[in-house]
Amino acid sequence: MKGFIFGFAILLAWPASAQETGKPLPELKNFLEEFQVKRPGLYKPLMGENIDPTGQYTYTETCTETKLDSSGKAKSSEMDVYEIIPTGKPFDIFRRKTVKAGIPLSQRELDKQDREFMERMAKQQAEAEKRKSETQAKPKQEPPPNPPKQESMFLALYDFQMVGRETLDGRPVIRLTFKPKPGYTPQNTLAKMLQHVIGSAWVSEDDYELARVEVEVTEPITFGGILARIRPGSKAAMEWRKFNDEVWLPYKREFVANARLLLLKGMHEHESSEFSGFRKYSVDTKLKFHEK
Repeated sequence: MKGFIFGFAILLAWPASAQETGKPLPELKNFLEEFQVKRPGLYKPLMGENIDPTGQYTYTETCTETKLDSSGKAKSSEMDVYEIIPTGKPFDIFRRKTVKAGIPLSQRELDKQDREFMERMAKQQAEAEKRKSETQAKPKQEPPPNPPKQESMFLALYDFQMVGRETLDGRPVIRLTFKPKPGYTPQNTLAKMLQHVIGSAWVSEDDYELARVEVEVTEPITFGGILARIRPGSKAAMEWRKFNDEVWLPYKREFVANARLLLLKGMHEHESSEFSGFRKYSVDTKLKFHEK
């Protein structure tokens, strides 16, 4: 279930500091439009893709999964560690597992991951070159003048309200709340799931980047027909920090899930991830992995 539930929901709050006063708040419509321009790929972090959008940083993700009983007490816990390695392409990473259930993987297991990843990269490169050749062989078509502006699914789906100005990690942020608009018709599976979610978002006032988001499931969310169901009350959150004053990277994520699988097996768990060890990563045409 790791990362599965996080695909529809992102809470468990870390308190933000007291709201600043005195400075007028920006106009909501203009603020949301600027945010939409800045974060057109918002679905990626909301789906748990904890990546560097610039493709320049490597870092470590430590993920702890705790099984809970019906009263919320811990029954068992496991820790996995991943090395996040950029490929040199924006929004494309190698999530290399180095520790499984608290036990470091052997060099043989690491080498297998590296080999499979390199094979996948080679296949992608071959497919990209094939598409490029096919495109070059076709007559060029002029793009339509002034193509219509696409509204973000999130702006279409949710009714946003501006709560106020706060400070997060020493930076000014605008707190927004959101809930599904009545009568909205979802256009895809993700929208159908998010239609049962409410939450809050903290957006950096300086550059319109998402600094934190919290959500809570208000109605059952069903996957695969009737095979899996996420129950109301499941909550999650994710927070980002700005590093080297140039890029926002994942900082924390946490969720508590209450679900039922195959209509038989109940699942109640808490999962948290912490991200650390951020550093610039140089990559040439051949990826070089860290030795363990």
